[in-house]
Amino acid sequence: MKKELTAVKNKIQKLKDKKALIDEELEPLFIREEELENEEIIAICRKTISRLRT
Repeated sequence: MKKELTAVKNKIQKLKDKKALIDEELEPLFIREEELENEEIIAICRKTISRLRT
């Protein structure tokens, strides 16, 4: 029983480590995604404003 518990705990820790690495890699991607979405919104607003002025 103790051997199985140790194996389960090791597996949990391994998965937690993988999750931490994934979270670390995802953060800059989420930031870049938000920046690109903001740039797209700004471009649409500028296009709309330029249409309204003419």
